[in-house]
Amino acid sequence: MQHRCLLPAIRHQLARLGTLRLFVALQCLDGLTTLLFLSSGVAEGNPLVSWALAHSYAPWTGLVFTKLIAVAIASTS
Repeated sequence: MQHRCLLPAIRHQLARLGTLRLFVALQCLDGLTTLLFLSSGVAEGNPLVSWALAHSYAPWTGLVFTKLIAVAIASTS
């Protein structure tokens, strides 16, 4: 009987893990498209990312930094 009580909690954790994986995958795709657009001369529209790009050694480092912040925030909520 105790196993039945754990099933909803386990399902919730698995669903949360799947959602986090999807979020990380989408962040990676967004980072790749941002780098592609930047190399084509398109300006960044997000003010936070734009600031990070302007204040980093290379564009990809500022972009990775902002994406890691986003994933850290998403993983704690």
